[in-house]
This record gives sequence, structure tokens and C-alpha cells, in this order.
Amino acid sequence: MGGSTDNSFLNLTFAYNGLDRITGGGSGNNKIGGATGLLRLWKGTYANQVSWLAPAAIVLTVLALILIGRARRTDGRRAHVVIWFCWLAVTWLVFSFMSGTFHQYYTVALTPAIAALVGIGVGLAKEHARKAWVLFTLAGTTVVTTAWGAFLLSTATNWFSWLTWVVLAVGALCAIGLTVAGSLRYGKDEADPGTRRGRLITRAAATLAIVAALLGPVAWSANTIESAHTGSIPIAGPTTSNGDGMGGGPGGGGQAGGQGGPGGQSDDSDGSSSAGSGTLSGAATPSAGSTSSSESGSTEAGDGEMGQPPSGSDGEAPEGGEAPERRGPRGSRGPGALRHRLDERVRGLVRLEQH
Repeated sequence: MGGSTDNSFLNLTFAYNGLDRITGGGSGNNKIGGATGLLRLWKGTYANQVSWLAPAAIVLTVLALILIGRARRTDGRRAHVVIWFCWLAVTWLVFSFMSGTFHQYYTVALTPAIAALVGIGVGLAKEHARKAWVLFTLAGTTVVTTAWGAFLLSTATNWFSWLTWVVLAVGALCAIGLTVAGSLRYGKDEADPGTRRGRLITRAAATLAIVAALLGPVAWSANTIESAHTGSIPIAGPTTSNGDGMGGGPGGGGQAGGQGGPGGQSDDSDGSSSAGSGTLSGAATPSAGSTSSSESGSTEAGDGEMGQPPSGSDGEAPEGGEAPERRGPRGSRGPGALRHRLDERVRGLVRLEQH
């Protein structure tokens, strides 16, 4: 049953898909995911899958706890911050140090916590926007978040390189606006609503901060939506210099043929896979215009798809002639036997993919 060792759903749940994923134990959990450590999710293809707003989530969590201050023990806002931060911290640590199979799309489990902490932090900062130090903190958060987003955008190869500079420019303008707004508030009574100019600068800078922080991940998501999805191990975004993005075809971006499967080879650095050189009998090789011969016939190379047997249905001759006799390795004859062997190969690949 699946990757279980004793055909048991309990073993599949608690071993293969449970502790073995963390400890790296079990024959089905080879090390796919690169080196472990606290910086694991800040590097390679993991970084541009989930960490866009992670710096903002961390800073805004601290800011939220400070602003809540010594509220009563049953204060709901503090409870929300603590619960979501625990979700983020525990999941982040597990993903950072798990030694078993770890694919990029697993990081989707972090997104609810990051989104919640950013939302709560921004909401509390808005309530205390009359405090100069809060505006200064938001300015610093914007600088760190947009700088990190610009770095992630710069890893994309041949894909809208100008976006990096747009994010940096908008982020810098936003940080300057928040700093100016904070300077106008400095030294004044917090109950004072401030000047109309100061309020306008604060609102404009806050709007720019949202645009600068979300421009990168929104562009990444748009690329993912418009790209073709193939294989069982999806990766969001364009191809990057620190690993594969969305890929198509055997072996591309952790797709079919990866994970050390037929015709593919695992890449331990970031969990993605690259195409190998192994071929199956009767399967076409990827090089266009070439042909590969099997024991029972030849197939013309195409887009990596399984080669087709000679024309004509099982046991029938092509138009205008007699059925060509083909002798397989086990003495089977005719294109029907060849098709049967190809079907067997396909079923074998499906079983490997499921494991």
C-alpha cells in the first residue's frame, strides 16, 4: 500500500508519511531536499516559494506584542499573535531540520501563519500610527521586505528583470515617506492627530508599502498561473538561477523522470530533478530528429513520449500489405505483442511514480 513496508495504512501514515519524513528513515524516504539547517528555507528554490513576506511577519510579530503590551491575560489579540507565531515557528523548524523527503510545495503550510501575522501586525500599527517610533519601525520593515523581494526577483533568469528595480524604487520611496511622517510626529502628544500633510504622507507611504511588498509575489503567482503545469512535483514561478521553477517534460523542475526515477536523477541541493540518460525499450529519446531502435522495432523521436508501434491494429496488416512479423525477446510476434510490452512499461512507470 503506497510506500508502506508491510502493506498497512498505519505504517503508511505514521512511518512513510510520518516520522520517516523527519528522521529520513525508511527505504522510500531518500534524502531529497538538500542540507538541513535554520537557513534552509532562505536558500535555493525554497526561498522564492514561501519567504517573500517572512521578514515582515517576524518584525510585525514583535511589533504587535509590544503594542499589545500588558493587556489582560485573556486579551484575544495577544492569543491570536501567539497561536499564529507558534504555528509559524514549529512548522518552520520542522521543515528546516527534517531529513527525509522534502519537496518545495510542502512550504504552503507556512502561508496561513505568515499571512495572519502580517495582517495582525499591520492592523495594530494602523491603530498606533500617531506614534513616531511605530512609523519608523514600519519604514525599516518595508526596507527589509522589499530588499528581500528584489533579491528573490533577481534570481529569475530572462524574466522581467526590470521588476527588481521597480520594487526597490517603490520600497525606497515608501520608506522615505514613512520616515518623514514619523519625523513630523516626533516630540508631539500622541493624542494630537497631527497636520493634514502628515496624515496624507502617512497614507500615501502605507499604500506604497503594500504595493512594494506584494509586487514580487503577485508577479510570481501570475507567472505560475499562465505557465503549463506538468508532473507531480510543482514549483511556482519562472526558472531561477538558484534552482528550477515551473518546468515541463521529463526531468524538468522535479517533474516526471525526477527523484531518481527512470530517465531522471535526483539533485540533493534543492530537491529538484534533472533529466537523466536512461531510456526504456521502445521509448523515444528526447533528441529531435533521431531514432532509437528496440529489440522489436524502431520508434521515431518526439517530445519524450512513448514510441508507437507500427501502424495497424492488433493482428492486422497495414494497408496494402501483410502484417510484418516482429520477434520479441520472449518469442512473441506482431505489433500486438509490442503494444502489450509498452503497456507493461507504462504501468511500471505509474507504480514507480506512486511510490
